Amino acid sequence: MRIFVLGAGATGSLLAQLLERQGHTVWCGDRDPDRARRFLGKKSTIAVTEVNARNLRGIVKAAKGCQLIVNASASVFNEIVLRAALRLRAHYVDLSSHLTRHPFRAEQFRYTKKFEEKNRVALINAGVAPGLTNLLVKRAAELVDEVEAVHIRLYESSESDDPISQWSPEVSFDEAVSHPQIYRNGSFSWASAFRRLRSFDLPTRRHGARGACGAR
Repeated sequence: MRIFVLGAGATGSLLAQLLERQGHTVWCGDRDPDRARRFLGKKSTIAVTEVNARNLRGIVKAAKGCQLIVNASASVFNEIVLRAALRLRAHYVDLSSHLTRHPFRAEQFRYTKKFEEKNRVALINAGVAPGLTNLLVKRAAELVDEVEAVHIRLYESSESDDPISQWSPEVSFDEAVSHPQIYRNGSFSWASAFRRLRSFDLPTRRHGARGACGAR
């Protein structure tokens, strides 16, 4: 299969390499080809084309001839990449939803009928965890002689004196400024980010502690 991977960062580059090893014809698109090449590694022969995920025509041009588009870019670009896949009559895979129009309905569903009309498959929210975790373990296992056990450390249990993030600066910023979803009185609603200080009961081993936090 001819596969175009849009977004050759940590996730997209790994997927591209694994797909190529399975015998597929793979090439990538990224706004920063030099950075993408570092993720792919010096020995990789996978081609990387400069393309901005905001540019529908650019995606169509870079992905021309593909049978599948893997959208590993930020979810804010989902609908642009979906339209590109439809123009190319290609199948489509992405990792997550942006949920801009409705907080509980993925925006990709708006394109269901269009993909059905073209007899193409769109697989959405393929995810990073546990999917990518499994791929990373598989790749690591292939690089060593023997594997006795695999231990996965959850990001939620990580501690550091310095700020850390598991996402790119762009995604971290997007998460920070997005309106939070609040469940109150039996229904969900949007709230303003960092609207006010809120108090929470924080249990400890011996006594309950009460603290004020800047709620998102």
